[in-house]
Amino acid sequence: MRKKGYIIIIAVILIIAIAIFILKNMNKEITIDIDKLSENIIKNVDFEDEMNITDAETVKRLYNIDNAISEKVYLSSGATAEEVAIFEFENKENAKEAVAKVNERIENQKSSYSGYAPKEVKRLEDAILIQKDKYIVFCVTEDKNAQKLISEYME
Repeated sequence: MRKKGYIIIIAVILIIAIAIFILKNMNKEITIDIDKLSENIIKNVDFEDEMNITDAETVKRLYNIDNAISEKVYLSSGATAEEVAIFEFENKENAKEAVAKVNERIENQKSSYSGYAPKEVKRLEDAILIQKDKYIVFCVTEDKNAQKLISEYME
């Protein structure tokens, strides 16, 4: 009988420990080095066009995002819709709000390319757009490895 009591106590303690572990990890915020991620994407993802870093003023004009703590944006020459944009915000709520602005950028680009470059519209429709915690990663490429590379940083 005593042995059964000890087993129950140990089981209860184990269940509590597991619950605490799960709760702690559920609220764990990720930290991403956006310089490292952007560099990794540019070096390891295939782009048809040359990708060039963009200045903060251009980023604000294209995305209408002015509350990012930091950002790294690479644009193609314009011959393709290829693009990489990584934003860090103060909090998750700001990042969620900015997703709508990135979607506006996608729609504007689709409109721009629809008349003469349907391939680019398809690229934009298949674009990667991930918001995790206070980060947004947006990538327009045909390289299917981009999703895997980005996901590794977003875990």
